[in-house]
Amino acid sequence: MNLSHSQLEDWESCQLAWAMNHVYHMPTAPNENFILGRAFHKALEDDTNAKRTATALPLGQLVNIAYAQLEKELAEHDPDHMLNADNLTRRLYAMLAAYVAKIQPRYLPIAAPERTLKLRVGDDFFVGVIDAQSSKAIMDWKTASGLHKWSGGVQHTKSQATAYLMLLREGRLVNKDRTLGERPSEPAPDQVTFIVFAVDPKSPDECEVVALATTREAVQIRQYKERIRRVAAQIRYARSSGVFLAQPYPMCRWCSYLGSCAIGLKLYGGDARVPLIYPTPEQVTKLRDLPDPDPDAPEACETCHLRGTVTGHIEVCARPAKSSFSLYTFVCEQCGVRWQVQSDADGIHRANEDDPLVSTIIEGTLS
Repeated sequence: MNLSHSQLEDWESCQLAWAMNHVYHMPTAPNENFILGRAFHKALEDDTNAKRTATALPLGQLVNIAYAQLEKELAEHDPDHMLNADNLTRRLYAMLAAYVAKIQPRYLPIAAPERTLKLRVGDDFFVGVIDAQSSKAIMDWKTASGLHKWSGGVQHTKSQATAYLMLLREGRLVNKDRTLGERPSEPAPDQVTFIVFAVDPKSPDECEVVALATTREAVQIRQYKERIRRVAAQIRYARSSGVFLAQPYPMCRWCSYLGSCAIGLKLYGGDARVPLIYPTPEQVTKLRDLPDPDPDAPEACETCHLRGTVTGHIEVCARPAKSSFSLYTFVCEQCGVRWQVQSDADGIHRANEDDPLVSTIIEGTLS
């Protein structure tokens, strides 16, 4: 199995959203942060290549590269023109202008940009892409709508930095034909620097830039490897059982898979911050054709490293709009983990209504 840092983050945030992407292949709402980031990264990638062989690219050329990539991304990911393309264009220009003024003169790359590295961890591979590398640090370009999420030393809590340092110290390069190549020839730096370009969509012509450096100890890399092994075991179990946990919380309003998620629609569909893209009949059929686990059947408990049993009780069941499959949430009585189970059962099912927590959930969202 190939895993990446973003897959780990997605899995731990919501297993069902991860499965909507990697298992069920549900339709996604256009994501402006993803589209904007891809266009911005393309311009900086070309600039890094130019700086390694000659001189840096001027702002006008960077803008042309980024705008061309933005047009491609919008055509592929937003064919129905749901996003504000003019706003994205202005934000993109503001970020590029800030890059040329504040970062480009000080940034001296020593390696090719956007290098893919791979590392075997147990029975699986961990894969990551390094944006850029200077003699002092791994450089990671970040786009944001504000700096509020990047204050208070938050860079020291970002496990993405751990992943990058682990890959550059121990991983091997992936060749263009996807075969595994050699170790990087450049010395691995001791720090990761997040370069954050923040543009408020309400003020698309103004960009703030901060550079936030962080380091990691060997023990943190060992812990990250254990995290990879744990998530890989959880994914294997979930794939074999068909059970994926939905973890609804307010950020579901921005989830690209909200239109395919029963519980997310019940809780946040009325206040969605993304277009609601519903599954097609063919995609719903694909879901129904998957093995249908029995929520009351004994299963191995992945939280206890595949020992013990999950005898769970059902908390909530709901049906997403325009579909004929149902989603159950049940609790492992051994470790307390909540799982998501699919079924073709009709209607909204309720169980354990004498449980105060479950009663609150039912009365608040499903009544």
